[in-house]
Order: sequence, then structure tokens, then C-alpha cells
Amino acid sequence: MTSQTPEPLRGLPVVLPFEAPASWISRAAQSQGVGAAIFLRFLRMSLDLDVDFHFLSRRFQGFATACGLDSKAFAEARKVMSTLRKVDAKGQGFLFRSGRSARYRFCPRCMAGQRTPHFTLQSRLEAWRCCPGHGCMMEDGCWRCGAAIELPFSPGIDGSRQSHCHSLAQCQCCGANHRNAPVASLEEASARFSDFELLVLSNGSSVPAALFQGRVVVAGDRAYSILHLQQLWKRGMLARPGYGPTATRLRARSDAAATAKNALPRLARVEGTASPAPADDCC
Repeated sequence: MTSQTPEPLRGLPVVLPFEAPASWISRAAQSQGVGAAIFLRFLRMSLDLDVDFHFLSRRFQGFATACGLDSKAFAEARKVMSTLRKVDAKGQGFLFRSGRSARYRFCPRCMAGQRTPHFTLQSRLEAWRCCPGHGCMMEDGCWRCGAAIELPFSPGIDGSRQSHCHSLAQCQCCGANHRNAPVASLEEASARFSDFELLVLSNGSSVPAALFQGRVVVAGDRAYSILHLQQLWKRGMLARPGYGPTATRLRARSDAAATAKNALPRLARVEGTASPAPADDCC
């Protein structure tokens, strides 16, 4: 008697380029009409784990078989995470987290342009604080209620507002559409952040490419080992948990500047011009 391999799940969504595993798992759970926790149990995983970090481990082939995925699925994400482990073995410094929960930032313009709402692996990186393609800051959470974006969760099934949340483009807490979030431009950031903060912001935009290519290229210098990211991180040249420019801090500074401007005393404006002195009065 031979054991038979169970049939893979059907009707699962296609893995999108550079999509974070937790984003795909959220969409996959929704496609099966179950919550994220139930889908993860099927994969023999737990919500207590950082899904992005562990899903791409040596057990990936088992997940791929169970879900009927091609062996090349998540190729980009697997490469990035594999390199990240060399720099940050536990992902504590380079991944955006809230406790054990995986957190994500998003670009409102990117989200508005997606046919299928999803989150990329870049949005998991702590250093990725702005979107170079759209010239704006990444949002730290829901623009309406301020809730953190934590994945995986199954839209329409998980969360306190199931009936108001139908895709990953919506907040799992209040149902607000991320596509409608106000945009914080890099032009405004240039006016509010220091030169060093802008450098940290710029460096962060290069981290995904460095992890994908496995090397760090310093402008005007040369290419370094990927371990050079550790040195940049320790020197404060990269954003990390609780440190570095964010959209939230940009708005706080803009509000403070507006308040300070309104607090200035209003000076009386004197109009008219002085009459020239009579010629007889000249010395």
C-alpha cells in the first residue's frame, strides 16, 4: 500500500512580482473562504511567527506542494530574505515589526495603481520609508484611524470590520481605503527634514536592491560585501525601529511649523511713500 500525495488546493491567487508572502497568504485565505489562522494551520505555521521570515525557509517546498505553487514562486522574495539572514539573522533590525507581528507601510499612489491590491516585500523593510517611483513618503499605517497594517489577515473574514473590508486595499480595523490616503510628498520632506535625515531616507531606498543583488554600492566609491549594511545600520545611516524619517513625523513637523507661523504677532503694514523734502530745506 502506497501513501498518496494529497491534492493541492485549487482556486488560489497568482503570486505577484515581489509580493510579500504574508500578503499572498492573506489573499489565499480569502480565496478559500477561511481566516488567516486556519490557512496557516493548513501550512503548519502559526500567527505567532513572522510569516515572511519563516515562509521562505527550507520548508518552502512543502508549502509550495500543498498550494500547488511553482518551485520558482516567490523567487524575488526568497532571494531577498536569504540575503537578509546574512545581515540580520533574526530580522529584528531590518524588518518592520510590532512585537511579533509583521507590519507594512504603503504608498497611496502604488496602491491606487494596483489592479490586485497587495503588499510588496519592500514595504516590510524598516529602511524603506519613501517611494522613489512616486516621489512620496510611505504611510506608516491607516490614514484614518492610525491602526497598524499587520499581515496576514483574510479580508472580509478576519478583523473587527469584516463586512467593510473586501481587499488588502482597506484597513482591517476601520475599513478605510488606503488608495484615498493623503500623499506626503518628498518635496515637502526636503523642506522639513535635515540633510542627514534625507540621506537616511535615500539610503533606505537602495536597501531592497542591495539585498537582491547581494552587495552594497556606495556612490563615488566601490561595491562592498552585503555585510556592509550592518555598518551603515550601526552608524545610523539607515532607518531602524523608532529611528529615522517617517510620514508621521513629517506631518507632525508640518503641523508644528504651521502652528508656529500662526503664532507670530501680526505687524501693522504702513502704506504710502515719504514726500521728498522741499529744496529750501536741503543743506
